[in-house]
Amino acid sequence: MNPKELIERMKQEDDKNAKLKSKIYALEQELKRQEENSAHVIFKDTTLEELEKIWNKSDENQRYDIMTYIPEIKYQIDKLDSHGGLRSGEIEEEIYSKKWNESEWLEPNYEFYFEDYCKKV
Repeated sequence: MNPKELIERMKQEDDKNAKLKSKIYALEQELKRQEENSAHVIFKDTTLEELEKIWNKSDENQRYDIMTYIPEIKYQIDKLDSHGGLRSGEIEEEIYSKKWNESEWLEPNYEFYFEDYCKKV
């Protein structure tokens, strides 16, 4: 293969890689959009009062599952982690071990994070 052919082949490979990167980016954006919409789908038929009862009867693993659908909670925990002190995992453990609104880490209250996703009374 002569240098000219090699350069042409490299350009073709670069084009393929650019297209692949573009597809990956589009898929990542779609996944992010679906994750953000999943909280609306999951909690749309649940009131805040019902969610509080569910939370208080749930174990830590179930509470973790509930929290993972709310992007604002992850943002809040990451923000607290960035200030030093407790790490995000330690903050999460403390949140999951407490009853509804008993953790000091989610301010002003749990309703603040869920009200946009839950059924209005």
